[in-house]
Amino acid sequence: MRRDLMADISHELRTPLAVLRGELEAIQDGVRRFTPESIPSLQAEVATLTKLVDDLHQLSMSDEGALAYQKTSLDIITLLEVAAGAFRERFASRQLSIQVSLPEQAMIFGDPRPA
Repeated sequence: MRRDLMADISHELRTPLAVLRGELEAIQDGVRRFTPESIPSLQAEVATLTKLVDDLHQLSMSDEGALAYQKTSLDIITLLEVAAGAFRERFASRQLSIQVSLPEQAMIFGDPRPA
């Protein structure tokens, strides 16, 4: 299982690295011009790499038992509404809609800090 996980992580790291390498080499070789419009896509790949490295750090800390959680009662309704809202535009572009029917409150027990 751990071997599969490491293979998955390696693949996930290679993808944004390959995109960054390709973009930078294209700029360096003159195939593409470096413009202000090219910065956001490069930043997005860096953000992906940062998230993956942060996830690896969290995983290593969990292996060591070094993670500290702040367990508290949380209302998950806001999170569900935000998640549904994130898909509304994508659905609308395909002539689809998303409807969410939620109770006023849905409590869970968890850590309110982002992972």
